[in-house]
Amino acid sequence: MRYLFFDIESAIGTFGCICEFGYVITNENLEVIEQKNIYINPKRKFNDRILSFLSKEKEFYEAQESFASYYKEIRNVLLSADKIFGFAVSNDVKFINDDCLRTGKRKIDFDFYDIQKIVKEYEEASNMMSLEKTLEKYNIKSIGEMHNAVNDAFNTMQILKCILIQSSLTIEELLKLFPASKGKNIDGKLEQDNKITIIEKITKYISTNKVSEKKHKKLINEFLTKFKPVDLVAPILFGKKICFSKIFEINYFKKTILLIKLIKEYGGEYVTKASECNIFIPHLNDKKCSRMITVENINRNNGNIEIMKMSQLLEIFNVDDNYLEKTDLSIIKIQESKGLFKNIKEFEKSLEIYFSDSIMHN
Repeated sequence: MRYLFFDIESAIGTFGCICEFGYVITNENLEVIEQKNIYINPKRKFNDRILSFLSKEKEFYEAQESFASYYKEIRNVLLSADKIFGFAVSNDVKFINDDCLRTGKRKIDFDFYDIQKIVKEYEEASNMMSLEKTLEKYNIKSIGEMHNAVNDAFNTMQILKCILIQSSLTIEELLKLFPASKGKNIDGKLEQDNKITIIEKITKYISTNKVSEKKHKKLINEFLTKFKPVDLVAPILFGKKICFSKIFEINYFKKTILLIKLIKEYGGEYVTKASECNIFIPHLNDKKCSRMITVENINRNNGNIEIMKMSQLLEIFNVDDNYLEKTDLSIIKIQESKGLFKNIKEFEKSLEIYFSDSIMHN
């Protein structure tokens, strides 16, 4: 495998006018095979502010060959890579497209991954971080001065390596967790899918091994809102509002999501407030669980919340704990739907079909 990390410096910072194309090529273990900085004459007047950040003087760049002269080399570097990475890379891809257009060169189609977007999602940050701030966050020392294209490309590789070590994930696993980091450059146009499904969010949350009650609550509420079963398996739990112990819900999040799917497919509803449920599923010794305390107080005051064992619930679904362990969340499909039934007649029809089938099978 050949992984390419690249960075671009522009003379004006808006429309192409590339003055540096820096790249680092590694193997699958992120060991450097090749690195180079291609210095280019942008054939445009430099923006004075941008020039002050660059690693070379204006006269140095103006003494180099133009983008057209290096086009073939840059194209070969991009197209020979198995995967391409950059930091805030959509800007760099745009600069390539701009200069291909400006010099009349053939457009270069390639897929790429944005490490800046991975960092934002991985750290659950509210805003994108700059390359310099990201290096600081991960205590990574820059290989050299910033705003030098090959150095920035190398630093991008260092950030990816650090995340892989922290997360104990492979590159393929990491990219699967952060699909919104991928973009495509097709016929001179950028295509990026910034949408991430709730299942992808939950899978990513579980894989990072970070327990956050706030994040957990947000994800489970989003899942409850978005998941609508396509078909009713059996209306056995119709009218039932089920709540799990918070201890189980947080520590066995994948199982919780799979069970919510089954509860809804059997006509029931899942709630996160114990005061709203009529069936509560405790977990082992739940004496300290706030939800269990709520249920006990309600029942002590003439409430009627049923306490059901998890094994009894699994029996309704005809599954066991092994099924919950081995089943992947990818089986859950999020449908664009307003609800399981459009109206009461549709529900009554479902009941009629279910009970007629039950009589026939008995």
